Amino acid sequence: MSKWLVNEAKCWDLQMEDRKGLSSDNMTRTYSYMKPLGGSIGPSKTKCIVSESIDHIDLEKAVNITCSTQTPDVPSGNAFIVKTKYCLSWAENNSTRVQVNCTLEWTGKSWLK
Repeated sequence: MSKWLVNEAKCWDLQMEDRKGLSSDNMTRTYSYMKPLGGSIGPSKTKCIVSESIDHIDLEKAVNITCSTQTPDVPSGNAFIVKTKYCLSWAENNSTRVQVNCTLEWTGKSWLK
């Protein structure tokens, strides 16, 4: 993932202490990076602070992961967290079914609400 962030997403200043990834032995991790923004208004970059955790792990059935991302440099960035939930489960022909749900969790007041 670190190669994708740097090479494809053009992010920089990746701070990731544990590069092993998530597993039953390592249920959480936190990392941060700087991300370029292409909008005509607002900042040209933002710091992204990411916390990942395994909510449920049963390799015979499913794995549920929550990813919480904060972007404090964007307007009202301290007022919300982007929460993305991933569910990986078995599908037909030994393939993987991926379900992704994303929401904003408001943690403060903002005129954007």
